[in-house]
Amino acid sequence: MKAKDYRDRARGDLAAIPKKTYLLMGLVMVLATALTHATDKMSTQNSSDWWISFILSVIASFLTSNGQIFFNRWRMAIHEGDKEPDAWCGLSSQHLWKLLIYGIIEAGLLSILLILALGGLLVNSSVLFMWLLAVAITAVIVWVELRLSFVVYEIDEDVRLNRQTSVWSEILDSWRLMKGRCWKLFCLNLSFIGWYILVFFTLGILGMWLQPYKSLANAEFYAEAKAGQEEQ
Repeated sequence: MKAKDYRDRARGDLAAIPKKTYLLMGLVMVLATALTHATDKMSTQNSSDWWISFILSVIASFLTSNGQIFFNRWRMAIHEGDKEPDAWCGLSSQHLWKLLIYGIIEAGLLSILLILALGGLLVNSSVLFMWLLAVAITAVIVWVELRLSFVVYEIDEDVRLNRQTSVWSEILDSWRLMKGRCWKLFCLNLSFIGWYILVFFTLGILGMWLQPYKSLANAEFYAEAKAGQEEQ
């Protein structure tokens, strides 16, 4: 399917969810995004508050992951006859400790990439080299993030099915699932750029609708990828 097809399906899913339900969760996800930006600004302005920034960043990450799990479960309720999810279905104790470990691992991987970039800059101070290195590191980070896009969904699936699986296994599951699919997911995410511009001009208010819409589109992508993986 193309990006337009995923968006069409997502709009159909959104129409099947009570408006009050998805707007409230959309608001929570918007606030989580705003909290992330606020903590980034806080950490750059005052390094002594890094621990407060870290805790708030973790909370924001949990809220965002909960929203993704919530809308993926709604997609399953609509198409697979599962029961309607609880608003905080992604914040069980089983979810939280796995999401925390995954967050630490992901942060560690990104830190290694940034350290390598800094090392490269120290070795060569050429302006052209700096630009090329910045582009290369950005591309690698985007690629890694795309390969790990569905770790949250894999964690929730194991929790939902009561499978005793390690976080490393769930990270590898997402990594394998996204093999050959990164460009397609990148194009899907890029197709929302016009909406993000509108979110900016509405001071984030439109994000209450966009976050559920995009989450459902990603859930549709994940469902199709899983189906394709099972057929192989």
